Amino acid sequence: MESGQPLTVWGDGSAQKDYLHIDDFCEAMVTVINQKLMGIYNLCHGSSYSISEVLAKIAVLVGQPVPLRYTEGPAWDVTRSRVSGMKLHGATGWNAKVSIDDGIARYFDKHS
Repeated sequence: MESGQPLTVWGDGSAQKDYLHIDDFCEAMVTVINQKLMGIYNLCHGSSYSISEVLAKIAVLVGQPVPLRYTEGPAWDVTRSRVSGMKLHGATGWNAKVSIDDGIARYFDKHS
């Protein structure tokens, strides 16, 4: 996204997603590999936020509204994602550590 250009949002912004920070993802992968874990597990933060909620958090952090352009969402897009990582936690003790607010702040610290 170029500065000043609107960010394209699929749908109306109400779609809820589980956002997992890359540092948490990498730590979980190392844990799984080191423990030689087998099976199927959810790797997630365990909290869902709407696109609009995330954009509002970004606007607060940067101190100005984020210019948006809404388009129709694709039929295949997940509109409500809420999963549990309790099975993975039970098997490894792993939990996500980076909150959505901290993850957004880290992104802007690296890219500003």
